[in-house]
Amino acid sequence: MDKQLKDEIVRVVTQATEQLFEVYNEKYLTPDTLCEQFQMITPSWLKEHGHKLPRAKFTTKGKDGRDTSTHYGYPQHKIARMIAEGNIRI
Repeated sequence: MDKQLKDEIVRVVTQATEQLFEVYNEKYLTPDTLCEQFQMITPSWLKEHGHKLPRAKFTTKGKDGRDTSTHYGYPQHKIARMIAEGNIRI
């Protein structure tokens, strides 16, 4: 097996693993559980820099037709990968 084939296999396996965790097995954490999971992220850091992390609010329409939203949820596996790859420097 040549180096190019090995590199391609590693790339495909890495991509599949990321997709498995970040799409199919992703867990969204509350701000409190995010700080517990990644102890280098403090509540004060999150308050000041949380907008730099991937996050989502879930919005639904209430019975009265008004939108209601949750607090932000932070994707655990995606943030873990970002930290491991050095894309987030705490």
